[in-house]
Amino acid sequence: MAILIALAGGIFSAAQFLTNGGLASRVGLGKTVLINSILGFAGSFIFYACLSARRGETGWNQAFSFPWHYYIGGFLGASVVAAAAYAMPRLGAAMTVALFVLAQAASAAAFDYLGLMGLSPQPITWLKALGAAFLAAGVFLLRF
Repeated sequence: MAILIALAGGIFSAAQFLTNGGLASRVGLGKTVLINSILGFAGSFIFYACLSARRGETGWNQAFSFPWHYYIGGFLGASVVAAAAYAMPRLGAAMTVALFVLAQAASAAAFDYLGLMGLSPQPITWLKALGAAFLAAGVFLLRF
C-alpha cells in the first residue's frame, strides 16, 4: 500500500507543478504561492479532521514540543511550490519533474547517510550511486 501511495504522491506532485506553473504565468509567483498555501491549509484541515476522527486522536499538548527543525516543512513546501511554479513554464513539465526527482533522490540519500531527523544511518552503496548516475543521465537525455 505504501508503494501505491508513494506513486500517487509522485503523480500529484507532477500535476501540482503543472497547475502551479500555469497559475503563476497568469497571476504571478507570489500570488500562486499564497493561493497554494491557503488551499493547502484547507486540505490539511480536512485530512486532519478525517484522520483524527478515524484514529481517535485528541489533544495538542505534545504537538509543539519538538526541536525547531521538525516544523520547517510548511516553509519548505512553499519553497517547492515557488520553485516548481517558476521552473515549469521555463523548462517544461518533464525537465522540471526530472530535476526535482534527481535533487530529491540525491538529497534523500544524503539524509539517509547522515541519519537526519531520527533516521537510521544508511550507507551510500555503489548501487545507490549508480542509480543516482542513471537519474542524472535521464535528466541529461530529457534535454533533447
